[in-house]
Amino acid sequence: MRRRTFLERLGLIVGGAYMGQGSSLGSDSAPAGFHLVALDDWRGVHRYKHLVAGKPMTYGAEVPLSVAAIDDPARTYTSDPAKAIYRYSGLAASSRYKVRILYFGEKRVQKAYVNGVELHGKLTLPKKPTWYEYDVPPQALKGSSLELAIEHVEGPDVAVSAVELWSSDAGLSKGLLIEASDDSLGHLMGSVTDNIYTPVQGAQLSVTSGAGESPRKAVTNALGRFELDIPAAWRKGGGGEVRVVARKGQQEAEAVFRLSDVFVPAIRLSPKPTSVTGTEQLQVDLQGQWNFTVQPPENFWERAAVKVSEVFPIQVPGEWALQGFLVPDKGAGGYWRSVEIPRDWAGKRVKLRCDGVYSLGRVWINGKHVGDHEGGFTPFELDVTEAVQAGGDNTIAIHVTSDTLSDELSAMNRYAQHSLGGITRKILLFALPEVNVARIRVETLFDKQYVNATLRLSIAIANESVRDVTQFALNMTLTAPDGKALPLFPASIPLPSIRAGEVLEKTVEIPISQPEKWEAEHPRLHTLTCALNGGASLLETVKLRVGFREVEFGGRS
Repeated sequence: MRRRTFLERLGLIVGGAYMGQGSSLGSDSAPAGFHLVALDDWRGVHRYKHLVAGKPMTYGAEVPLSVAAIDDPARTYTSDPAKAIYRYSGLAASSRYKVRILYFGEKRVQKAYVNGVELHGKLTLPKKPTWYEYDVPPQALKGSSLELAIEHVEGPDVAVSAVELWSSDAGLSKGLLIEASDDSLGHLMGSVTDNIYTPVQGAQLSVTSGAGESPRKAVTNALGRFELDIPAAWRKGGGGEVRVVARKGQQEAEAVFRLSDVFVPAIRLSPKPTSVTGTEQLQVDLQGQWNFTVQPPENFWERAAVKVSEVFPIQVPGEWALQGFLVPDKGAGGYWRSVEIPRDWAGKRVKLRCDGVYSLGRVWINGKHVGDHEGGFTPFELDVTEAVQAGGDNTIAIHVTSDTLSDELSAMNRYAQHSLGGITRKILLFALPEVNVARIRVETLFDKQYVNATLRLSIAIANESVRDVTQFALNMTLTAPDGKALPLFPASIPLPSIRAGEVLEKTVEIPISQPEKWEAEHPRLHTLTCALNGGASLLETVKLRVGFREVEFGGRS
């Protein structure tokens, strides 16, 4: 009662709806007879478990610290031009529910619905962070799910700083939440928390991927975190799943993640070969005219999927905005074209290389999804062998989204003052033998006199066939800028047997006597030729330009 009187004096209880200050998240603000079962806000990395529509935003200097402190949940908010949606499942239809919403943001009017039933009508958002509490209408409950939609009426956008769901069923407040990720070092990392993100210590974890597999075990520490080793096969991603089960006392939770979402495969950018035995045409250039449509439907590349009047020619590479196309915020563009794959690519590995799609590209070939890439200015490579048809026409389609988390982090659309969306850099297909050079990294190191050098080669040879291979070698030659061959020792790297699906990595150092140096005034380049042989047969040749130089930083300046 003392708390309510204090809040009434502050003017934070209006129209019968309870309102508490943004920082008031403690037990003293709990509705009598109710238990907190879900919380969504942007203060932590994963504190938005139930959000399905909306993106994170943060108030900057336009909101003084006297109004919302740095750690105030009101300083971060969910934004969307049309509506923010939160979805909850596993609820008990027989229970009663309350929704508490932290609203803050001038010049905005919003409405809210639960499963289509009005929760509140037009509400002008307050100038100060304010909690609003609402009873969920009984007629709004549908089975075990609940969808809260907060809709835009007036103003720039929807703004929701935090949402709490309360239930009269105490059992619903005892759930567990599981998060999992890859540390890129061969471990599965994650955390177990309760419904409101409090770490759970001592939770028993059981992790599997595939039927009949022995589970891997772990226990959460005081911070609710766990870590365990994973088999190399999991890191290849693909369409498989990993199942994580957490138990603590009578509580149990299960989470299923796609391997491709948790484990990031090793990035591969194959050196493009200068020759592949049995292949006349090494690559197919995909630059030029493509078909384009705004807001592509499902299977947009199919003939009847898009109206003829909504299909336009577009040049690749290029941004869609600079070619006169307007794609709405959070919208997408669909690109597709037909291309003929050379007949002699049959039996080869076919790679799709794109030097840049801004900022999320999802790729299909002949209707088969072959991979995704997010990151507007980074090249990527996809193995599309299983999707292409050598000797015939193939349809390549790319669904491109400009407004993504990558764009939010880089702010490049805002910097450019227009959408950067599109296939913005070179794109091509090329063929490799089934056993191929996956990577060559070259380093040049000089002695203390800066006269003689060491050529350090880090190579990766991939066996993408279905059989183990033996008696392979990588043979090398190095020519000076004037075309003269330089002696190499060793000039050949014998390779051990390589199992099917394995990538063999090896490093070798080769002394080079008095090489001509690369410098800005005299950019002398040597040519390194690497030939991959299987027994007596040449499979492919790769050529690299190499400049002998070494950069050092010394002293205190």
